[in-house]
Amino acid sequence: MTSAFEVRKVNSTADLLSCFSIRYDVFVQEQEVPFVLEVDNRDFLPSTVHILVLESEKPVGTLRVIQDSATSYHLGRIAVVKDFRGRGLGRLLVEQAHAELQKRHEGVVEITLDAQEYAIAFYERLGYSLTERERFLDAGIWHREMSRTLP
Repeated sequence: MTSAFEVRKVNSTADLLSCFSIRYDVFVQEQEVPFVLEVDNRDFLPSTVHILVLESEKPVGTLRVIQDSATSYHLGRIAVVKDFRGRGLGRLLVEQAHAELQKRHEGVVEITLDAQEYAIAFYERLGYSLTERERFLDAGIWHREMSRTLP
């Protein structure tokens, strides 16, 4: 039996809390990111978009989109529950984020993200390229900035 996944833009407090729960499990519990760094004021900005992926109503992945300028956005807090990794959910989340941004804009959209180094190849397969920025530590984890332009 194959699983059917639902990917949707968050539009309720319950969904947002599901996103936070996934992020807590992945970043705080697994990767030992300090809890105080995980949720910030950008989570609650009206322009911020949260995306959630569910399997049979169970939240299993999330992503956050922050607006940096009129046509510039930053993807972050991309997380998939451990038991669901390797099943294409990260791709579904990023593709849904792209679709949401294309709904907002008819022109070109610039997207950046800070990839944990182990995930660089994943983002390259989705059309992202490394920027000139040097690698950097965020919450004790090495990252590289990547970018992509949507038509």
